Amino acid sequence: CKNCKKITYRNDLITSNFICSCGYHFDLPISLRQKHLYDADFITINAPNVDEDPLSFSTDTYSYRSKIKKYQQISKQDTALSVTSGLISGLRAVVVIFNPTFGAGRFGIRECAHFLEACAYACKEKSEIFLTVLQSSGMDVQAGTLSLMSMPKSIIGMSQLEEAGIIRIGCAARGATGGSLGSFFQLNDFILIESQTTEDILFSGRRVTQNIYKNN
Repeated sequence: CKNCKKITYRNDLITSNFICSCGYHFDLPISLRQKHLYDADFITINAPNVDEDPLSFSTDTYSYRSKIKKYQQISKQDTALSVTSGLISGLRAVVVIFNPTFGAGRFGIRECAHFLEACAYACKEKSEIFLTVLQSSGMDVQAGTLSLMSMPKSIIGMSQLEEAGIIRIGCAARGATGGSLGSFFQLNDFILIESQTTEDILFSGRRVTQNIYKNN
């Protein structure tokens, strides 16, 4: 455990919903979170086919596309988002969960397209709840300004949900930093902090923030 340093068997963590005896919350597996959220079965909303590397960012020793493929292999997801829809307490819901194993829950070009797909689906299907579980390190920097454009785009998506009368709920389950926090997450009707051990809820990352204060 990051908090008390106690070693707990994984089976015991599963039984306790990944909460240590000291109260520290480990990352809850997405499949388990979905199981707890939905009344029964749910459907998956896939990401649109968008080029995640339009700048072809690479060097002699580094390939951005290879890095994304590595994230996909680790997380078993196409993007850092898992988007699903089903009934929660009898209400039609769309749930967007950030996966921290996919580049620390980055929000890049394709993640934004996936998020907008979720917003469009919620409006089309007349959903009643739009829930975002944020575990994000912020905007993906390697796509440059094209990635930063995801901030206003995601705000437009949230505005469309508001116009459709859909209740928007945001839950900070781990880290909530950078452009993810500074854009769409602030526009939720309700913002929840999952536990007292949730950390890094700030616009810039911990390292950047520490450097700023150290220099001042």
